[in-house]
Formats: sequence, structure tokens, C-alpha cells
Amino acid sequence: IYIIRDPRNILTSIKNHYSHTTQEQSLDMLFNEFNWIGFKNHDIPQLLSSWNNHYNSWKRFPLNYFLIKYEDLLENPKKEIFRIIEYLSKFFKLNVSNKEIDLIIENTSFDNFSIQEEKGGFEENAKNDLGERKKFFYLGPKNSWKDYVKSKNAAKIAQVFEKEMRELGYL
Repeated sequence: IYIIRDPRNILTSIKNHYSHTTQEQSLDMLFNEFNWIGFKNHDIPQLLSSWNNHYNSWKRFPLNYFLIKYEDLLENPKKEIFRIIEYLSKFFKLNVSNKEIDLIIENTSFDNFSIQEEKGGFEENAKNDLGERKKFFYLGPKNSWKDYVKSKNAAKIAQVFEKEMRELGYL
């Protein structure tokens, strides 16, 4: 199951998570096919490729590939959960009630995750230069690239990732 997100909306998340001072630094990370992280504090090194490389790599597994758009999850979570259940039912028996689906939606909401993070129940937080934890659940559903991303940067993303963004209906 692969959840894809409009790369223009990812820019603000990258900027926050990696403590970039400019959107252009985050753009470089979004475009870079050979960006490594995890060398600080003896973390496990990880290769983060470009947004389009990541997306295209998942498409190479057509037999077990199930795509969900993050924006669709926000707009109609119940419908997307039903789609996930239908997909997973090919592999094992699932019997999920409407009440359980409502509970899934409540428990996995941005607001609920933000509360859990504030209580210290989330370990994925990035840290700033002073070693203080930064909010991982930063903007969530309020993250609209039209409100936060410079128009020249949004245009550059659309230009570089045009093929994939058209394929996904983002353009």
C-alpha cells in the first residue's frame, strides 16, 4: 500500500522536518536522487531519492501495488478505508464494521496524532540544532501549497515532476 502526496505540499513538511532555512533547500532535497540522511548521532543511513523516483519505484511492483492519494484520505477517509479493506481482503479475511471504521478514522486523525505527540508518544520527531524535538505533525490538513509555497517553487516542482503529477491528476 503506497500513499502518495502532491509534491508541492511535501515541500513545507521537508522544510519543517529537516530544519531548512529556505524552501530552495527543501526543493533540492525533493529533486535529489541521491540524498542520504542518518549519519548524525550514529543513526542508520538512509537513501532518500527524489519524489518521482520514489513514486516510480513503487509502480514497478504491479502485482502487489495499491495506490492511495493522501488528499483522498483527507477528503473521504471512510471511502479510502473501504478501498484498503477491499484490497487486503484479497490476501486474508477481513470483517470490519462501520463502527470500527469510524474508530479507525478517529484514532488516526491528525488531531489525535498531534495530541499523542504532545504527550510524548511519538518517536519520529526531528530535532532542531539545540537538540529539542520539533513537531512532526506540523500542518496536516491545513498544509495547502497554495498558501505556503512560493509560486516560482510550485512552478519548478510542476515542471520537474510534470509527467508523474499529470499521471496522478495533480496537474
